[in-house]
Amino acid sequence: MLENRACLVSRDYSRSCERNASWPFVSLRLEKAEIPQTKRPLSDINRGEEIEVGVVKFPKLSTDQMDSTSPIGGMVNAALAQSASEPRSRRHADKESLAVGTELLVFGRDLMSHVIYRYSLLTNTWTTGMRMNAPRCLFGSASLGEIAILAGGCDLNGSVLKSAELYNSESGTWTTLPSMHKPRKMCSGVFLDGKFYVVGGIGGADNALLTCGEEYDLATQTWTEIPNMSPVRTGAARDNEPPVTSEAPPLIAVVNNQLYAADYADMEVRKYDKENKMWVTVGRLPERADSMYGWGLAFRACGDRLMVIGGPRNAGEGFIEVNSWIPSEGPPEWHLLDRKRSGSFVYNCAVMGC
Repeated sequence: MLENRACLVSRDYSRSCERNASWPFVSLRLEKAEIPQTKRPLSDINRGEEIEVGVVKFPKLSTDQMDSTSPIGGMVNAALAQSASEPRSRRHADKESLAVGTELLVFGRDLMSHVIYRYSLLTNTWTTGMRMNAPRCLFGSASLGEIAILAGGCDLNGSVLKSAELYNSESGTWTTLPSMHKPRKMCSGVFLDGKFYVVGGIGGADNALLTCGEEYDLATQTWTEIPNMSPVRTGAARDNEPPVTSEAPPLIAVVNNQLYAADYADMEVRKYDKENKMWVTVGRLPERADSMYGWGLAFRACGDRLMVIGGPRNAGEGFIEVNSWIPSEGPPEWHLLDRKRSGSFVYNCAVMGC
């Protein structure tokens, strides 16, 4: 249904992405913004404010037809871009976007409540009014077909949650799931072998870094804790680096039921050994995949490819680049699919239609 479509969605800040001939834009005006839900105050989106949606149609190409400048077929990328002059920290981490079915959900926080904005690819419209059973931000999430699971996060009072919910995009309903073993925020989520995993994050009375993950079995509706599943570093901060609890959530993605992670500090790609429950380095990230302690870098799966979305920055100017690697073809060899000049900072990304 989404074949041969690709989109880039970015907030229209004063220094937002320059329009590029290869990434045409559609301006959508949000006419209703009265409801609640999750990540950095998306109260910034008010009635009448414009959101730019860049739409790129990519032809389906075989591997031998592609070169370093060829976009891939079927990719839909949705990103929110933050002004480069704003701080790098978790201050802007309370926004989230999630692609599920034919919908893009953008979670934010209003002054007094959480907000969900829903974009439909079928009708090309934004709507509001959706509400979770337990509104939250800073959660881990992932989608599988028409369903998505959101786990953990924190409520408006800052309390860290261990609850989880399932969203069905076909029915538009939210279902409360059994709670995890540990409350956690700033975590990441993936579907792997038909099960949902929430990985890493911050939790406990002292807001410590969590190295464990938890697996949710949809068939048995039970959670199982998995030690040492998080790929993030656990030692002391290096020189001139912040504590590990201020870094971005784990940058993880699944291709062909294999779990991969992007290690921003060492610029490495790591793969999770499911049998031995350990991480193994398999190669390097793209050389120009800059980030601020993991912030500003997106690591996503699209079909049989891993995608790195981000790029070099210098004095507030830079590029957003899309790089691709097919793990089944061998060690990481990244191909630049497209790039656009940008004065903004990518802090959120969703991929659809792969």
